[in-house]
Amino acid sequence: MDIALKQNSISLNLMDNKIKSVIEALKFSKIEKVLSDALEDMPNTNPVNYIGDLNRADIMH
Repeated sequence: MDIALKQNSISLNLMDNKIKSVIEALKFSKIEKVLSDALEDMPNTNPVNYIGDLNRADIMH
């Protein structure tokens, strides 16, 4: 009986770890998408000026 309980406990721990790893992967996937979208939306002409505008906007707040 103790062996069966230990096996179930191990099985539940493995499932818990798997669920946590899937959740973390989804978080990273979402972060990658947000960063990718932000980089695609940046103007291609002169990124240095764009970054300067961002810094000026931060200072004004």
